[in-house]
Amino acid sequence: MQCSVMEEIVIKKEDFERILNAVSKIKEDIDAVQEELEILANRDFVDKIKEGLEDLKEGRIYGIEEFKKVIRE
Repeated sequence: MQCSVMEEIVIKKEDFERILNAVSKIKEDIDAVQEELEILANRDFVDKIKEGLEDLKEGRIYGIEEFKKVIRE
């Protein structure tokens, strides 16, 4: 069985730009997944996030205006 190798491939500029954009988007997605995995691997950080979410749910988080008021008192 014989295999041939193409010496030259011609592609339209628009197609090339679409490919570059797609590759760039894939890289961004991979970077985001990697960052998320690094965060999830840090148990202390995940525990702090859970604690913060629980504080939000229970109303123990205050907005900036409440914070400024407490600071002034």
